[in-house]
Amino acid sequence: MAVTHVSYTPAQNVTVKAQGALSASTFVTISADVSGRNPVVKTAAAGNMAFGVPAHDVADGGHVMVYRSGHIVTVAATGSLTAGDIVAAGSNGKAVKLTEGTAPAGVAVSTAADGFVQVALG
Repeated sequence: MAVTHVSYTPAQNVTVKAQGALSASTFVTISADVSGRNPVVKTAAAGNMAFGVPAHDVADGGHVMVYRSGHIVTVAATGSLTAGDIVAAGSNGKAVKLTEGTAPAGVAVSTAADGFVQVALG
């Protein structure tokens, strides 16, 4: 009988391998095939599907936990965001207001202030 292999359960906190330096409070995206059991990620560019937000800064090749759906986290932001706005990954992994044709990353639960916004990851 065939069975499904589960790599992570629950998958809200996943340890990833960094492709390039990663900064806390920015969105990351899948960038390469898994390394062992760990997804490989890089800082998200504008329009990328966000995989999550790193728990702390990490150097290229290092490992870090990434917060995913089910968490409310602080994310660096660009532009005007208010509570209730749907957010997406913008340049340098910063949160921006969702535009047509981009993938949603979550919903703002605060108004952006001092370059940061609270986001409920979706």
